[in-house]
Amino acid sequence: MLSAGFKESGSEGLKREKALVEVCRKHGMRLVGPNCLGLISSYTPMNASFAPVTPHKGNIAFLSQSGALITSVLDWSIREGVGFSHVVSLGNCADLNETDFIEALSLDPRTKVIAAYIEGVGEGKRFIKVAEESSKRKPILTIKSGISEAGAKAVSSHTGSLAGSKMAYKAVFGRTGIIQAESIEELFDLARAFSTQPTPKGRNLAVVTNAGGPGIIATDACSKHGLNLAWLSPKTINLLRESLPEESSWVNPIDVLGDAPPDRYRVAMDIALKDEGVNSLLVICSPQAVTKPKEIAEEVVKAKERVKEKPVVCSFMGGEAVSGAVRLLSEAGVPNYPFPERAVRALSRLSKYGEEKLKVKRGFVASYKVDKGGVREVLERAKRENRVNLLVVEAFQILAAYGLKIARSILAQSKAQAVEAARRIGYPVAMKVVSPQIMHKTDVGGVKLNLNSDEEVEEAFDQEFATPPPTCPRLG
Repeated sequence: MLSAGFKESGSEGLKREKALVEVCRKHGMRLVGPNCLGLISSYTPMNASFAPVTPHKGNIAFLSQSGALITSVLDWSIREGVGFSHVVSLGNCADLNETDFIEALSLDPRTKVIAAYIEGVGEGKRFIKVAEESSKRKPILTIKSGISEAGAKAVSSHTGSLAGSKMAYKAVFGRTGIIQAESIEELFDLARAFSTQPTPKGRNLAVVTNAGGPGIIATDACSKHGLNLAWLSPKTINLLRESLPEESSWVNPIDVLGDAPPDRYRVAMDIALKDEGVNSLLVICSPQAVTKPKEIAEEVVKAKERVKEKPVVCSFMGGEAVSGAVRLLSEAGVPNYPFPERAVRALSRLSKYGEEKLKVKRGFVASYKVDKGGVREVLERAKRENRVNLLVVEAFQILAAYGLKIARSILAQSKAQAVEAARRIGYPVAMKVVSPQIMHKTDVGGVKLNLNSDEEVEEAFDQEFATPPPTCPRLG
């Protein structure tokens, strides 16, 4: 259903959406949308959307709760030579949602990577279960929008979704193995690497470059993103010394000099890739007066064919001068990034994904005692009281149930209880107002620090509750 005017438009639209779902269920139909662009299946082939272009065939599946984002990405993909197996505009997710499609696409043999733009998730528990299983089969990349207060409001008016807490989604993605990107640019930088390259066996990167500056930038990016600049073996260094001009750098980054012809690149790449201490390779090309980018790209493709088990990515920097080379690399399944930092970032996430997969394969599972009954009691109380936020004392109880050391905390509902609690804890103490309506206690004067006697506790209690702020319910 492509039409808008449903739950994203308000209460009347929500009624229409519920009625639409009931009609579909009555007749045994499944529904995509409403308020969506439609969907595309490249290998069927089927284009049941109103997108202005049909994408190239590829192995990336793209899910999005924004139809406009899809049209922009599709237009970009034609120029960049990026292909898709499936493109799905989720819209309001009245029936089929992101969880349904992640589950199905994880079993699709033509899909190697799932990339998703998510504004909100409807079935939290099922999403976690499905994502945990699906991420074991193939990488799931996502960008979560609505992480700011203004963004959350925009999400609600866009698709009627609840954006949810930034930290909650981060925790869920971490638990389930979903890889979170910080931008659309990073989402597709990662998708290109994950869809074309093997998983590296470590974090050791070798860099072959014809320009010193970009090589240094790549080195700095390694430090920032957690990759290691590979220590080349003595055998590798000797081979490079024998094969490259005297002015070259024989250590990592391997600088083949600005006048490097294609065969010099070939020699340096082959030597680096044969080093057992090298897990992946970044090839940088800066177009100089004598540089032959397309011929160098051809050598990169051949080198990649000779050593298929190690990732090879490129940063052919520039525009028109390297456009033919970039196109050749894309067609051969070698991702190119306009700047070295983006290439390093993509390889870093690919390396970390490989490490996580290895942990799962080996069965690395943390095990510790948890007071589940105590946690359940706290959460059930919050549910009974229709609260979406825990009180500070409740949050501390849950942390303690999981074995985390916390400062001792006691809930006091009267002045006498406050004094007794302070004595049990031991002076000095701090007092904080406890109310589900008050999240930022310092804003309403609800925090008193360094109280050293019964009298100071009594005085602080009177100050906090004699004239409580409008958002604080009176006790008693």
